[in-house]
Amino acid sequence: MLARRRFTQWTIESSYSSPIPGEGDVKYFAGTFPYTLAPQMPAFNFCGFGSGIVKGMLSPETGRWQIVTLTLDDPPALLQ
Repeated sequence: MLARRRFTQWTIESSYSSPIPGEGDVKYFAGTFPYTLAPQMPAFNFCGFGSGIVKGMLSPETGRWQIVTLTLDDPPALLQ
């Protein structure tokens, strides 16, 4: 592992419901967020913030939140 992602804050967040045939109204959460990368090896450093986009849904089958899509754009790595 080169680095750990550290969540900073939500930039945009939205909660809504949408019908799924045979399931009824399903709750969704979507958001964008910046994050930092904390190096786990001394030879690496990272410049700036990464950005993420996530969409999740509350599963009507299990009653648990699950990630539908997740996109991460890491900042560039710098070798020291």
